[in-house]
Amino acid sequence: MKRILTAAAALLVLGSCTQQEEQPQYSYTAEFSEYTTTEPTTTQTTQTEPEIYSYFDHAYFIGDRLCESLTSYGLVPESNVFSVYSTAQGLSYEIADISDQDSSYFYLSIGALDIANAEDPDTYAASVLECANSIRERLPQSTVIILGTTPIKQEIQYRTYTNEDGEEYSVAIEPDILRYNRAVMKAVESSLDMNIHYIDICVALADSKGLLSDRSDSGDGTLLSAEGAKAVLDLLDENRYTDFISWEDRYRYMHPDFYSPGRPDYEVTPGKVVYLTFDDGPSKYTPEVLDILKANDIKATFFVTGWTIPGKEDILKREADEGHTIGLHSQTHEYGQVYASAASFFDEFDQVNSAVMDITGIKPWCLRFPGGSINNHNKDTRDAVIKELNRRGYAYFDWNCATLDATGEASVEYCLESLKTSVTADHSVLLMHDAVEYTPQYLQDAIDYLRSEGYTFETVDTADDCHFKK
Repeated sequence: MKRILTAAAALLVLGSCTQQEEQPQYSYTAEFSEYTTTEPTTTQTTQTEPEIYSYFDHAYFIGDRLCESLTSYGLVPESNVFSVYSTAQGLSYEIADISDQDSSYFYLSIGALDIANAEDPDTYAASVLECANSIRERLPQSTVIILGTTPIKQEIQYRTYTNEDGEEYSVAIEPDILRYNRAVMKAVESSLDMNIHYIDICVALADSKGLLSDRSDSGDGTLLSAEGAKAVLDLLDENRYTDFISWEDRYRYMHPDFYSPGRPDYEVTPGKVVYLTFDDGPSKYTPEVLDILKANDIKATFFVTGWTIPGKEDILKREADEGHTIGLHSQTHEYGQVYASAASFFDEFDQVNSAVMDITGIKPWCLRFPGGSINNHNKDTRDAVIKELNRRGYAYFDWNCATLDATGEASVEYCLESLKTSVTADHSVLLMHDAVEYTPQYLQDAIDYLRSEGYTFETVDTADDCHFKK
């Protein structure tokens, strides 16, 4: 039986924003839990694919720029591809020779011209479905799989208008491919023909905004790279028997390299231990923080944001070279963007994860949610994100004490007083920020106070999970 996809599901995956509702009050006191190991995280390896995908020797592709990419990279035999740059309605009359083919599977990839010319998504969807029906009429034993239209880069999509003087002019418009793909999906769901299916290939090609991702772009903003073309075939090969791609698999296709290397083995040090953690850097203040930590022979944990890294690559590398633990703290730290959807969350962390690996050679295993794992922005995405983080092998850390150095009331005296009143547990994960001016001013006094209270200092590598409680 054909599985039913919902428009709401499609909205969740590719970055639809949800309205913020009034949030219930939570206790922001962190709870330590004994760390237990589930199934070990396996390191993904890239398998060498054959030049021709054998499964697709017996399937045919009909359509536009996707078909061109498949043949240009030698992934599908040219004899199995009908690359016809046409509208869906026109295509119905241009593929009469398919009746001579013995294949029972036809992948239909059209839409670029239709979306530019269609009056509305429903009209477009009807024309695509009509094209699929025409194939089924010619070959009643066939199965037609309609593919979601491939995404493009925002900056290269234009629509042409004519002014009162008869002069044409072009206006750049925001790609709306997701809306048109949803209309096709709904049309296929309502079709009575059980041999017409729909697969959304955007999950393998698009970023969280629905635009063609950098890794899938050949460079011109429309045609696929070899990696993008192979990603589509992998997606189709692995999901050939179903219309539906699970949420977890969607994140895997969208962010294939965003996996944890696995948490290092550890034992919690007995006695009083404080784990110094710094958020939102690197910044111009970070070198002073590193100097103080070095002078005191202390290793700390830095949860870095991606947007601050350009121009400060040397600071980030210094953090790693001096033995500090590097964790992730999103790309933008913009709550509305980070928590717009689970896909948007992983897009953010995938970006900063790639930057950290490129600069330091280290693949992080831990992260911190902007605002903590329970906040006023992630109610609708929290559970899905945490489930996927667990599957990918990441640990996340909240905090159970703070200096409040990023608040409007911050001063050296205020931060030290906040430290003294909040550090009460034997094992304390201390929240600080290396992106604010007060931190290097109070840090030495904070270290001196903590030592006077009998605390030693370690990174979160030896800390049990520290999570907020609802």
